[in-house]
Amino acid sequence: MPDESVGQRAAQLRRLRGLTQARLAGLAGVSLSLVRRVEQGQVPATPAFIGAVARALNSSPAELQGQPFRGATANSDRAHAAIGPMRAEVAMSEIPDDGIAPRPAAELRARVAAASQLAHRVQLLRLGDDLPSLLADLRTAAANAADTLAPEIQAMLAETWGNARMVARVLGYPDLAQSMTERYAQAAGRSGDPYAIVIGTSLRAAELIQVDRGQVAARLLDAARRATGSHPTRARRRRGRRGAGRTCSRRSRRPAARVTPPLRTST
Repeated sequence: MPDESVGQRAAQLRRLRGLTQARLAGLAGVSLSLVRRVEQGQVPATPAFIGAVARALNSSPAELQGQPFRGATANSDRAHAAIGPMRAEVAMSEIPDDGIAPRPAAELRARVAAASQLAHRVQLLRLGDDLPSLLADLRTAAANAADTLAPEIQAMLAETWGNARMVARVLGYPDLAQSMTERYAQAAGRSGDPYAIVIGTSLRAAELIQVDRGQVAARLLDAARRATGSHPTRARRRRGRRGAGRTCSRRSRRPAARVTPPLRTST
């Protein structure tokens, strides 16, 4: 339940599966002492441990972590209201909407930059208010953009999908975050921005680690390094420091990508 720890949930699922701690440790490829200490709350469960144990239990990291992370009050829970509209945007990706008038590129640049600033500060409520309509407007812009503007629109889409992914991940919707990672990678590829493409690879690797596919993630990162001469995780950190000038606006700043940033719902 919500107040349970990862260790308590793992122990409950282990018993339901009829497994001993030793058997679970063997299936997950972790030490017996680590299983015991996590179940007893003596040490925190790392993402790698959660992924390995979830796989061994035929469960999911989300189930072990008690996701989504609902708020304790109506105000702190309000950020979740954006999940439905953002999920719809994932489904609507690349489908033009005749009911939305294309917005000027300058307006979109300013809105994308503002959203990235909010994401950098993890202001989930304001992001939740802004992201669904911004994604819809960028989707419309992508469908109507002239060839000369199309790469920049795709770069703005990638940046916005990255911010949406952060919201989904922080609130505890890993499956949605995974879909948003794919949308990021698609838009980054169309933008032609090498930094955005490398960051997309890094985000995909992070998703693979979450589901206990660390070796696949390592191969993906290594292939990207050989192809571009830049390590994806370092490129992602550089983009976090430099902002999104290469993809959108020099006034915008891309937040450093995180797996589990602190939850803040301030407006």
